[in-house]
Amino acid sequence: MAVEVWTNIKGFPGYEISSLGQVKDDNHNIIEPYVYGKDGIPWVSFEKGEWSYSGPVWRLVFEGIFVGDHSDIEVSHICDPTDNRATNLRLKALNPITGEVGVLKLSRTRQGLWKIDKRRFVDFGD
Repeated sequence: MAVEVWTNIKGFPGYEISSLGQVKDDNHNIIEPYVYGKDGIPWVSFEKGEWSYSGPVWRLVFEGIFVGDHSDIEVSHICDPTDNRATNLRLKALNPITGEVGVLKLSRTRQGLWKIDKRRFVDFGD
């Protein structure tokens, strides 16, 4: 059984994103996602003061659950595009050794978050 880890959404005090792809508002209510576009990807919309967010849930999971350098990382779903759990997101970056784009190997932190290390890539073999 997967452990659900919650973390604050940057810029939206009181709002949280979970490693299982759920979003809570500042009253601890789950915000139900809606489907936006033909690809079926779940989105959420919310606002806090003068700031608002309207975008895909996977983006919040990526920014909140994956810690480290987020620059130049390509994010995609491994399987079902409606599944926004952190374990269903694939992170790719340019491998400085091979010069090709590769899938990043991730490790867990003590807090249950995923650590990005752009020096470690998955070796699928040839």
